[in-house]
Amino acid sequence: MRFPSPHLRIETLTRTDKWYLGGLDGVLWAPPFPRRLDRPGLWDPVHLLHQEIGPCFSVALLGDGGEEIRLSHCTSSRDLPSAHRNRPPTSRWRPGSLTTDWQTHGDHAATETKQVLPGGVLESSWKLPHAIASGHLVAFTAQPVGAVSDVRISDQGVQWLRTVTDRAGQELAVEMELYGSCGPAWRRALPSEGGAFPDWSLTPFAEGDAAGDFAVDETTNASPGDHIGWIWIAVALPVAPTDDKALALRLRLTPRLSPPSQPEAPPPPN
Repeated sequence: MRFPSPHLRIETLTRTDKWYLGGLDGVLWAPPFPRRLDRPGLWDPVHLLHQEIGPCFSVALLGDGGEEIRLSHCTSSRDLPSAHRNRPPTSRWRPGSLTTDWQTHGDHAATETKQVLPGGVLESSWKLPHAIASGHLVAFTAQPVGAVSDVRISDQGVQWLRTVTDRAGQELAVEMELYGSCGPAWRRALPSEGGAFPDWSLTPFAEGDAAGDFAVDETTNASPGDHIGWIWIAVALPVAPTDDKALALRLRLTPRLSPPSQPEAPPPPN
C-alpha cells in the first residue's frame, strides 16, 4: 500500500475560505473580519503576542515611468487570462501560505504567495509574467504618526519604532522594518494627512516622483503638526527581465521586551 506524499497531503487541505497565517513564534496574521483581502500584500492588522498592529503593508507594481500597473483580483478562474485558466481556484489557502492570482494589463497573470515566516516576518512573494521585464515592485505602509519614532534607512529598506497599546493600557515597543529579498532601488518616507488606504493612487508617493532615498532628518525631525495623521513608507525592488526567482517584500516585527523585574532583596537582619 502506497501512502500519499507529504506534498499531496498538504494539497488535500487546500481551502478557498481561509486566510489565517502564523509563524509559531508569537506572530499571527488572522484578522477575524478582514477588509483588505482584495488588495495585494497583507494590509489587515497582525497580532504580535497579545497586541494588534496595523496597518501592515500593501504592494504596487510600477512601470518604468512610475505609472501604476493595476493588479485586478481574480475572483474565479474565469477572470484569469486564458493561458492560466487551468489553475482554479484563484485564492488558495494551505497550511502556512495563501496564494492569490492577479491579473495585469495585456492578458497576463501574476502570482502572489503570502506567508508568516519565523522571526516575526510577514512576506508577500511574487512571480511576475515575463512580459513585465522592468519597473518596480513596491511595498508601502502607513503608520500612525503619534505612535512612530526613529524612522531611518536600513541596509535593505526602512526601519522605525512603533508603540502600541492594548485595551488595558499596556504598551509595547516594536521595531519594524520594511524590506525585500534584494537591495532596494529606492525607498521613501513622507508624512501625510487624511486616511490610510492600501491603494497606491491614494498615497503621497503617487503625487510626484517617488524615486530616490529620503533624507532621514527630514522625516524624523519634522514636527507632524495637528493634522498630519500618518507616516507613509515605501520600499521598491527592481524588476529584472531575466530573473525567474520570486521577488519577496517583507515586514519584520521585533518586540522590545523588558527583562523581568527582579524581586527586591530582603533587608539585612539587625
